[in-house]
Amino acid sequence: MKRLLMLSLLAVILTISISSAEGYFPMNISPTGALDWSVYEYTDDIGDIIRTIPSPSPALNNALVGACWAEGMLIVFENIYPQTVPSKFYKIDPDDGSIIEEVTLPFNGFVMGASYDGSGIWVAHWYPENIIYKIDLDGVIISQFTPSTGVYSCRSVNVEGDYLWVGANANANDTKLFKMDMSGVILEEYFTSVVVGWYMGGEIDDNALSGANLFIVDDVGHTVKRLSVAGGEVTIIEQFGSPVDSSDYAEGLAFDGEYLWHNSGLAHQNLIWCIDDGISASTYDITVTLTPAVTPITIPAGGGSFEYEVLIENNETTAQTFNAWIDATLPNGTIFGPIILRTLTLEAGTNLLRDMDQFVPAGAPAGDYSYNGYVGSYPGTVWNSDSFPFNKSGADGTDYENGWYLYGWDEDDASSMNTIPADYSLSQNYPNPFNPETNISFSLPSNEKVSLKIYNTLGEEVAVLVDGYMPSGVHNIVFSADGLSSGIYICLLNAGDFRAVKKMALLK
Repeated sequence: MKRLLMLSLLAVILTISISSAEGYFPMNISPTGALDWSVYEYTDDIGDIIRTIPSPSPALNNALVGACWAEGMLIVFENIYPQTVPSKFYKIDPDDGSIIEEVTLPFNGFVMGASYDGSGIWVAHWYPENIIYKIDLDGVIISQFTPSTGVYSCRSVNVEGDYLWVGANANANDTKLFKMDMSGVILEEYFTSVVVGWYMGGEIDDNALSGANLFIVDDVGHTVKRLSVAGGEVTIIEQFGSPVDSSDYAEGLAFDGEYLWHNSGLAHQNLIWCIDDGISASTYDITVTLTPAVTPITIPAGGGSFEYEVLIENNETTAQTFNAWIDATLPNGTIFGPIILRTLTLEAGTNLLRDMDQFVPAGAPAGDYSYNGYVGSYPGTVWNSDSFPFNKSGADGTDYENGWYLYGWDEDDASSMNTIPADYSLSQNYPNPFNPETNISFSLPSNEKVSLKIYNTLGEEVAVLVDGYMPSGVHNIVFSADGLSSGIYICLLNAGDFRAVKKMALLK
């Protein structure tokens, strides 16, 4: 278990909370309930308890069930007994556990798992009818469908892009996981009885790779599990024991972009736990090596290509799934790419070798470049990287974005840089903690006026990294903290209407 090395810096960290979704500046937070900072240090291993907030207290025979994260709030549903009356959900302030609003559902019966997709909450209604609803934050029904899961009653529902992952139970020893489209059409289904005893809730964790990012609450095992859905089967990647008292039962799960939030059914301990997913702590021995066919490499003003070999090796004792990507550092120091991005699975002790041919367009600016390869979890977690230089003698035109064709990866099909990110994002800087330099990566789905600034914890501006228009794509900026003292700093990105913040720890 990793620990921050400086107690003075730890004391600063413990007073800071940032919501990337809302983009507000940090404020002091005092943990509540039975757990506090004197017992639980700042950690980042799976299952570590970061802090707690008070839980709503359900009335006798009622139960707190599914949870999700929406608009900077923790949403927790409560089933109301008897099932002939509508249930409700709470909007909870994650800073102190106070209830912002109670919303009554527009239908009767019991619900279970919930998931927010940016425009509404998907919720599994499992009794007395098996229905999946999408509702807005005021409880109004947006859409609904009756899933064709037969005797399997849907309990957990989780949104990933244009799909739903739905966990369903026939009984405690007979469970399935379904992949559905947004209208309920079943695309894939998996028997999971040997993996999951009883689906109670779940969440897609965007910190993990697709296919290995589904966390579920298994009440039979009294655990929170991270599942892999690959190769036609569902397996457990890692798990931890729920902190819920054994006389209670494990229930809802929500993901705030950094941590998991977990509630119990009967709220005997009067707590909701904020728990580390442990994903950022994972570093695997996967290496990438780029070897140019000829050096030095000089590309003429009118454009040209160079050949190289890429070797990716899995030095672990187990199979690993990961991202591999290529980008280029332009002469002005900005990152252009990814030129190619792939999700790979390599068996233990195996490697992947490709002969590649990269074309550089005429509009690419003149000067010295670095051509970079990475393995890890795109874009913010790099396990290993390699690079080599090349030069462009001049520029014929100004269109440097189009025409970065790459051959050799997929049976000589051309891959192009023309793929634009679907969403705005600001990744966690890496390394973090850092001294004195760190990389800050952000994605733009369109050309935007961008402001990227660094603040100290007093709200004072200490650096301006970007202030002007930037093209769509993924950009990487190197921040040097020379002249600054150790402590926590805030990275603030404004791009159009998008606003996001990340905390960064400088250790000298």
